[in-house]
Formats: sequence, structure tokens, C-alpha cells
Amino acid sequence: MHIYFIITTFVIQVSGVIIKTSFQGMSRGRSSELIMKRNEALLRRYYYWTEIQRLRFDDALKILSEKEFFISVDRIMAIIRSNCNRLKDIDVKPVPKIKKPRLTAAQLSLFTD
Repeated sequence: MHIYFIITTFVIQVSGVIIKTSFQGMSRGRSSELIMKRNEALLRRYYYWTEIQRLRFDDALKILSEKEFFISVDRIMAIIRSNCNRLKDIDVKPVPKIKKPRLTAAQLSLFTD
């Protein structure tokens, strides 16, 4: 993990007085360490809701999305699928992929008289 520091200087004129400030901070963007911690917490909460509380996975995803992590259900599913093998102390089962049947017009016509 690499952390880059950026030195930024601002020059502000307030009431005829020029104020020059500099600060040093981390690079812009999301911290990969914080994202890893968020993903681990999300996996643990998903495990709690699905295995301990025995909720259906779609209900657990709704709770995680709307009440706990405030990110979309699709993003939560992607995080769970990509990180389900990273935790060694619990066995997180990935969200099942729902396959939609692909019916053609000819196949649908078999169901009509």
C-alpha cells in the first residue's frame, strides 16, 4: 500500500489582507484501508443477518443497503461475491446468482391456444 502526500497552498485575500496557507494531507480519493474495513464489516453483518438471524438473503441485503451501509444492493452483492473467501473465522456464502429463463416468441406461443 502506497500513501502519497500532497502539499497544497491556498492564497486568499480577505479585507485587503493576503492570507497564504499550506497544508499537507493524504492523496485524494478513497482510502483502500477504510474500504477493506468496510467490506469486512459488511461481510460480518451479512453473515449475522443470514446465518444467525436466519433472514432470507434478499431481506438481509435490504437491511444492509437501507439501514446499515447506505450503498446499493447491487454494490453489496458485488462486495460479498468478491470478498466471501477473505474471512477465515466465518464461512460467508456468496449471494446466489438468479438466472432468468430466456424464452423465445416460439416457446411462448406453446402456452397459448
